[in-house]
Amino acid sequence: MAEEQQPEIMMSNATPILYTDSVLVNRTPFGINLEIAQSLGSHQKQQVVARIGMSLEHAKALLDVMSKVIGTDEKKSIGFRTGEDS
Repeated sequence: MAEEQQPEIMMSNATPILYTDSVLVNRTPFGINLEIAQSLGSHQKQQVVARIGMSLEHAKALLDVMSKVIGTDEKKSIGFRTGEDS
């Protein structure tokens, strides 16, 4: 079986890393919406810093990848994509 090729990731130095201590997850019949937020002051207020939408197929693949990354003590990066050629 041929080894799956990872896509080349292009990232600008200007792409910020956004810290979150709160993620609100909403499901629709067609996908998942993530509201990535940060607590403000008293933690009673949340500021949404990013909104991410994805298909259910992509959300399930993300869940699988996150489980693999979190389940290891090693520094690890795993990329994935879903679609026709996956």
